[in-house]
Amino acid sequence: MKPINRSPAAGATTPLKAADAPAKSKATNSTPAAPANTYATPGGTGPTTIAPKEPNGVVPQGKLGFEAAPHRAEWAPFEETDPKAYHGGYQAGGIRSPRDVDYAKGVELLVPRRAIFEVVGLKNLERAGVPKAFDTEVTITRPDGSTRKLNLAKAPDRSVPPEDFDLAMEEVLKLQTFTTDAALAKEYGVDAPSGSSQVTFSGAQVVKGIDKLLDEAVRLSQKNPPEAEPPPDDTPAGRKEFLHMVRRFAVQTVWHTLGLTAMHVAKGYDPSKEPKMNEVLRHDLVEPVPLQDLAFELALRPHEPWMANWVRAEIEGQKPGLTKGLTDAQVSSLLLTKLLGRSPELDAQVKPLLEKSPVDATVRARLEQLGTQELTFNAAALNPHFLIAFFKWGDSREDSNVFMDPHRLSPHHNGNSTDPVDLELRADNGAWHHGKQEHMGVRHEAYQGFDKAEPGDMGNFIDVLKTDPAFKSPIVQKMSFEAAKFLRAMQEQGYVVPFQKLKVPAVKNFVQLDTAYQTLQDANRKAEDLFAKQSKALAAALPTASPKVQEQAKALLQSLEDLSPTADAATLAPQVASLQQRYETLLAAATGDGDKAAATAVGLAMSGRLNTLSGRTVELTALLVPAAERAEDALYAFDPTLKPKDGHLFLSKESAAQLREDLEGLAHAAARATKGGDRATAQVYRDWEKVVRGGFASTSH
Repeated sequence: MKPINRSPAAGATTPLKAADAPAKSKATNSTPAAPANTYATPGGTGPTTIAPKEPNGVVPQGKLGFEAAPHRAEWAPFEETDPKAYHGGYQAGGIRSPRDVDYAKGVELLVPRRAIFEVVGLKNLERAGVPKAFDTEVTITRPDGSTRKLNLAKAPDRSVPPEDFDLAMEEVLKLQTFTTDAALAKEYGVDAPSGSSQVTFSGAQVVKGIDKLLDEAVRLSQKNPPEAEPPPDDTPAGRKEFLHMVRRFAVQTVWHTLGLTAMHVAKGYDPSKEPKMNEVLRHDLVEPVPLQDLAFELALRPHEPWMANWVRAEIEGQKPGLTKGLTDAQVSSLLLTKLLGRSPELDAQVKPLLEKSPVDATVRARLEQLGTQELTFNAAALNPHFLIAFFKWGDSREDSNVFMDPHRLSPHHNGNSTDPVDLELRADNGAWHHGKQEHMGVRHEAYQGFDKAEPGDMGNFIDVLKTDPAFKSPIVQKMSFEAAKFLRAMQEQGYVVPFQKLKVPAVKNFVQLDTAYQTLQDANRKAEDLFAKQSKALAAALPTASPKVQEQAKALLQSLEDLSPTADAATLAPQVASLQQRYETLLAAATGDGDKAAATAVGLAMSGRLNTLSGRTVELTALLVPAAERAEDALYAFDPTLKPKDGHLFLSKESAAQLREDLEGLAHAAARATKGGDRATAQVYRDWEKVVRGGFASTSH
């Protein structure tokens, strides 16, 4: 892939300015049509115009709807009391990015506060003349050839079938006009005229660029060796539908960039002075970050083989010939070395990774050849190597896979070795993606809205703040709740994608299926991790165990490893019964400390392995979860101090059986969603069913 310019002027555009707001006439007290509104992306130097063809003026008004809603006492734990700054702790949720080492132990932060929702409401948007792009009538053409005229802004809430909504969202995008510098336009396949640094292009050209990008993503996945995640190829129709949904994701992401920029303006930011706050055509689409950070992520945990080929391709696109003759391990060492010397904490993470593949003479020579050149890659959707993997992450968001890790290098997530976390960007992005106000976005969740029990209560988002790990840090909770208030009002008044207009079929059914899917997938991850951990614990304990226990323990572990992940319940039943008998025999033979340590490791490994294999079918769940409980019960009878408070380490056999039974409804739910005009949800259900039938398999454990 072509290298991305990291200079301040790369992809730059001009900011939205308050001066561009329509001026009210003193004589007539009327408001003329607004001029073209301007936005900016980082490093703004030239104009970017976003101009719907319908009039987009905004008449200054009093507080409406949610703006005028009463404050609620239950919001208090998530609100900042200081009108000038947010205060609170921030801690990384683990080491997934080089920047996470700065926040691993937690830090107390203070972030300036530009606006209080209850005070300013949406006045900043009115003053700036931010357009309400969806207040535009478009004609959509459905796959069956039928047509419909639709104005999403004027449609009643919960009235538009998702397929019609998606078609209208794309048609409205095609009406927009963008003027950017040549670097950003090039990312969308638009070339600047000779001698010009600025390019004006339409939303239709943006969509065309997405189509070309998707074709390139498929091509890269078909290379030998592949350089991108492949789309499913079970049937031509299934493959076509999947790629349609990837395309929809990219189109929706463009609107995400526009909406976030408007949120920043609403909160009091001026992109002409703080251009990073203008994210149009960049956020989740074009985000250059250091390539060595990707090497760091891939070295931390197992990953799909194509990802190593992707790293090579990124290097070769910027420094041709640099990887010729190098092994994957040498390529990794070359990049990881670039991270050394930045901080003792980061060195402590990088050096053990380099020990697995020491820097040899060949790598040192290539480092000299590279010199001070900084290699980057686009950690967002407009990278054809990454697009399909980025989309697929939504079906594995609670798994420990690495599909999302490259994008976590963005400052609006974890940050990277060059740029720290930007909590303002992170808070606004979190409110958008986690607020249940988006329909089948990157997280593959159905629209439910911010509110829960009654209009304006923000109950759904309060639940998210309480339970979602993304908001575990107090300062992120406060900033995201403030952002969500702005977004809730903006959505209601038409400044962002009006997802509330969607008529989403069977939302309750989605919640049930999503709960079952995520719970079982998370249990599978934990079980597989437990098996790996206890396998290592057994290896450490065996040298101190008696010969008899050594022999039995090693044989048991091998039998656990030999259990087929594709076998049915009838095939596994006698093997599981034999394992149980053999484990009880081992416990009876364990006397010394070394024996006890080995027996403990085997028992926990057995529980982990059986739970790992349990999710593929209802019958396997009925066989293996109770068997795992029996293994744990035998261990806890042997050593009662090991028994957890809840009795067992994983889901009870009753809970696991019910959740797995729920997932038998995925195929029916997909058909229902299709009939209800919700192709996006139907695709998610089909993808989930494949993951379930595959036993939640992951290469990243």
